Amino acid sequence: MKALIGHEAFTEAVRWGTRNVPTRPTVPSLACALVEASGDRLSVSCFDYETSSRISVAALVGEAGVALVPGRLLADIARALPAEDVEFTVDGGRVGLVCGDVRFHLPTMPVEDFPTPPAMPETVGTADATALSRAVAQTSVAAGRDDTLPVLTGVELALGERIGLAATDRYRMAVAEVDWHPADAKAPGAKALIPAKTLAALAKSLSSVGGDVTIAASTDEDGDVGLIGFSAGDRSTVSRVLDGRLPDLRALIALEYPTTLKVDTAALALAVRRVSLVGERNSRLRLFAEGDHLTVESGSHGGAADGSQTLGCEYGGELLRLAFNPLYVADALATVDTPTTVFAIDAEGIRVLLTGEDAEGGEVEFRQLLRTLRWEG
Repeated sequence: MKALIGHEAFTEAVRWGTRNVPTRPTVPSLACALVEASGDRLSVSCFDYETSSRISVAALVGEAGVALVPGRLLADIARALPAEDVEFTVDGGRVGLVCGDVRFHLPTMPVEDFPTPPAMPETVGTADATALSRAVAQTSVAAGRDDTLPVLTGVELALGERIGLAATDRYRMAVAEVDWHPADAKAPGAKALIPAKTLAALAKSLSSVGGDVTIAASTDEDGDVGLIGFSAGDRSTVSRVLDGRLPDLRALIALEYPTTLKVDTAALALAVRRVSLVGERNSRLRLFAEGDHLTVESGSHGGAADGSQTLGCEYGGELLRLAFNPLYVADALATVDTPTTVFAIDAEGIRVLLTGEDAEGGEVEFRQLLRTLRWEG
């Protein structure tokens, strides 16, 4: 095997192709990346029995071949190479890398030890990669991180007339919608619960490619998805889905919210970061509004430290007091990409629906529901 690849193409191929290499593989071959050269392409892929990733880049192939190479070591080396073309060779069971005056030799494993990854399922439609990535970021932040409750660690992808995304960790919920182009009438109705970490990392990477992302899924008669795949350009990923389904979060969010408060997104995010510096473990972030002023507080009065900042806002009601987990507010604000953030509060002051408002005063198609905490201050 012998191939010559441009530095940038090689670095990106290794980065993407080793992205799912596990840190603690159950078998040694899963710690490796499969590198293949044929025609005028070089591909790098990995598979951990849950998710497979593959990328193909242009290369000058002098001799076709395939090699199974330690994935993380290859990724570390690729990041350290100088900005020159890379020659990739396999000879006598060892991989050779030559980049300018830098040379590496790596061991290989038998190619037959690498498990066969699942094939890309049937295409069900396409969506704008940037819009899908934004919606994934806005919802995945609300997914749980407790692996003992695997259903809550996923983002539900519903392929209807639009793509609906939803996630919850029981203490907050997030939903978003994205336009898409179904391949046929069978596509609407399918649902898949995808690990949030996998989907978030994938969406972020695909958004950098731009254009459309192709969505593929294998579904049964009930619309349940067994495998789901995403591809854009020369990159593709196929993932197994989590068992189970989330409750209908959209129905839970569709309540009445008689009280509304609007505030500048960037100013509030900065204020939350500032006052949270003095917050102790389990401290509450306190917001109280009256007239056109919103005060953000953290810490305990008379305690070790406290901090506050007052901002302008749009609010015409009586004195409003809200307390939140500061991390949840910071996470939510980080996903609002509009100038104004809207807090819609229910009559009991227990549930707060957070969304964005664009420069023309229109709401965006992203909503996150936060539960308030008992006021202390």
